[in-house]
Amino acid sequence: MHRMETTSKSERATSYPSSTSRRTGPFDETGKALPSNGYYFTESGAGPFESYRAMSDFYDHLRHCCLVIIHQYRGTFEPHLIPTFDASQSLVLCHNDLNMRNIMVNQRGEVWLVDWGMAGAFPPCFEYANLMLWLEQLFQSDACQKRGHFFARFIAGNYRWYDEKYLFRLDPAFSGLFAPSLDPEDYFEKLGLSIEYCPRLTPLFQTSQPV
Repeated sequence: MHRMETTSKSERATSYPSSTSRRTGPFDETGKALPSNGYYFTESGAGPFESYRAMSDFYDHLRHCCLVIIHQYRGTFEPHLIPTFDASQSLVLCHNDLNMRNIMVNQRGEVWLVDWGMAGAFPPCFEYANLMLWLEQLFQSDACQKRGHFFARFIAGNYRWYDEKYLFRLDPAFSGLFAPSLDPEDYFEKLGLSIEYCPRLTPLFQTSQPV
């Protein structure tokens, strides 16, 4: 259980080395990487990730699997629809389960965050995306969801664009519509196709954009 203090944004989001750190995802007090759980790591979980590169490879593999499904069921080849993972973001400590059950106020008016079971070193957009998952389940109407988007950016940063244009497009992998491990890595290579990400007209990936 941790108390929320009034600190600057940079103090709340302590950065970890983004390219060489072994502390990617959850880790114990010795720095040993632990498995990552939650919606954005599929139903069976993922990791442990020994590096940021390993996490990046995991998401690029999910992208590959989604493109295979699109090709098999729609008969189209559209690598521009799903960006590759952006490993340029710094790793920060994310709670990843912010909701009313996990934010408590004691008799002195102090705010505490509890249930750190999904916490770890992740790109900051994961905090936003997980917060939005909870808000969308809580508020069903469009008007309430718009309010959720408005307040979420003040809590976790403005990563709505990343959430909707990247993670949402990987949803078939997260929701268990297929088994990612079953898709052959050389599927497109055998067809003479490259899945290198080539955005059309405007970049499909950036960490933050105004609502």
